[in-house]
Amino acid sequence: MKSWQRFVLGICVGLAAAGLIILIATRPKGTAYQLEDAPTPSPIQVHVDGEVINPGLYSLPRSARVADAVSAAGGLTENAATAQINLAAPLLDGSKVYIPKEGELLPADKSSGLYGTTDEPALPSASNPLNINTATIEELMLLPGIGSTRAADIVYYRQVNGSFDSIEKIMDVPGIGENTYNQIKELISVNP
Repeated sequence: MKSWQRFVLGICVGLAAAGLIILIATRPKGTAYQLEDAPTPSPIQVHVDGEVINPGLYSLPRSARVADAVSAAGGLTENAATAQINLAAPLLDGSKVYIPKEGELLPADKSSGLYGTTDEPALPSASNPLNINTATIEELMLLPGIGSTRAADIVYYRQVNGSFDSIEKIMDVPGIGENTYNQIKELISVNP
């Protein structure tokens, strides 16, 4: 091969390599995706009563705890007894937080300080199944194997994901497996 042929071949190889580098380095053209802002969850309404400075109705974020409700109500009075209250308990829309005074005893089932309704719910049974789409935390706690934390998880799951369309969907709630489902399946419904 003659020297001028090597020179031309070198230029061709160099141009091909430069073109390949430019092709690889340039980003493909297209339309950019515009991401939507995540919807802001609506606040919950909580009634705070008892030994707080400013009892009343408060609007709080969905992630609020009993301690947040007490803080929103101006804090505790000097007569407040918090030994019976779980300040870390999660709140739900429509909850009532009651802080007792020193010497006042709360029933064992109300030790979280949270009250959903004033009526005592009837025990769920096969002839009187509990509607898991409308049940309060207190009503869900009447089911075997469902404590306050799991009941709050069920209500929270329902608020985030919507109503259950079948009783089997309750197993989608974290912490509720097949064993718990088998204990409660005859006691729950999704119909009003």
